[in-house]
Amino acid sequence: MRLNNKGFSVLEIVVVLAALAIVAVVLGQLSVSFLGAVASGELQLRANAISAETIEALKIIKADDWNNLSGLSVNTAYYLTYSTITNKWSVAVSDPGKIDGIFSRSFTVKSVNRDGVTGQIVFSGGSPDSKTLLVEANVDWVYKSANKNFKLTTYLTNF
Repeated sequence: MRLNNKGFSVLEIVVVLAALAIVAVVLGQLSVSFLGAVASGELQLRANAISAETIEALKIIKADDWNNLSGLSVNTAYYLTYSTITNKWSVAVSDPGKIDGIFSRSFTVKSVNRDGVTGQIVFSGGSPDSKTLLVEANVDWVYKSANKNFKLTTYLTNF
């Protein structure tokens, strides 16, 4: 006796639909994870740009007058403001608010010591160098209820 195998049984269709449903769920989860990673990366990139802008603004302030930075207290948070009237950056002691409603920007200055013989920057010992500052630009933001931070550090000199 010959069986007629034309077409699919109901069981085969249910198995295929279940497999497709599992694949759809996995692909959905992957796309959500991918979009979250892209969004997180975009915020990290913007924070990096804001930190770089902070360093560049401090270089401009330093070029105008070294005393604008050398007179700041070390290890104290300071902020930047930009005047559209004078087209200049300036140092502020109070936070001017979030950038784009997301990012908080601040910076600190730290004193630098140099070795008396080699002139190299040292982290312990040495003599204070009044013509060099260590500057740290900080950008903070919140992403998915987690505090995020990006720091960029450089030396500024008055030679």
